[in-house]
Amino acid sequence: MGLIKRSERLQKCSDIVIMNTCSQCDIRYIGRASCCRDRFCPICAWRRGLSLGSEIHKTMSDNLKISGQKMPRVMFVTLTLENVSSNELKETIIKMMDAWSKLTRRVVWENVSGYVRALDVSIGKGETLHPHFHVLIIGTAAINAHNLAENWRDCLGINYQPVVNVREIKAGEELKKISQYISKPFDLGALNDDDFANCVQALDGVRLIAFGGCLGKRNSKPGIEKQNAEGKEHKKCKECGGRLEERRFAWDAKRKGYFELRAGMLARMLQKLGRWFGRLKGALCKWLN
Repeated sequence: MGLIKRSERLQKCSDIVIMNTCSQCDIRYIGRASCCRDRFCPICAWRRGLSLGSEIHKTMSDNLKISGQKMPRVMFVTLTLENVSSNELKETIIKMMDAWSKLTRRVVWENVSGYVRALDVSIGKGETLHPHFHVLIIGTAAINAHNLAENWRDCLGINYQPVVNVREIKAGEELKKISQYISKPFDLGALNDDDFANCVQALDGVRLIAFGGCLGKRNSKPGIEKQNAEGKEHKKCKECGGRLEERRFAWDAKRKGYFELRAGMLARMLQKLGRWFGRLKGALCKWLN
């Protein structure tokens, strides 16, 4: 029953969008939208991903600027384990979170000043799922990939060597791209209904992105609310400085697109409703008499 109500909210997400538009430049800024804010909603997940990616990049860049004379190292780490079925996903995520907590208290982590940890789940081979961590790290020294893999295996308590990738990246455009990459929405559309339902239940209430160390202290709460608020601040066009006009758009499921709700259209709709109620009133009067 809960999933049915959730699907109904997703179906109605962003059915009405208010945009601030510039008639001269033909530029549109999203002012307000009726968002469902569900992590599996394609629209909300896309918007939240943009907001989180921007927040991650800004937080990392700010900490790099105030780090002092010695420029710290920025590393992109991927921690994986074997693929699992959708029924095993919830238990595996709990196991990964526990292993992550142990890993951050080990000697291998002592040179890490701050991090952003993102949980991702992708579709693997043979209808399996591939849960893994993407981690952006600010540190004072490079991390040895083999040593990290050994520690990750011990923390997970597994009897095989997991794949761990560590690479150093540069601040600037490369950091910006990876910040957007780790905050991207899930791509689970190819799953069947049962596997997708298991994924939803397994990921429900799980903290997908976490900030730690110096990044956790400086991070302000990112989210779609901040992006919604940003749209309301647009009163003048950034290109020409002209005044923006507020316009309403509605999603048409049959035509699969947004179409403007003009004042004339609303007036005609109200007139039709008025005539319909008039005929209904006349029919009821005749029936009662």
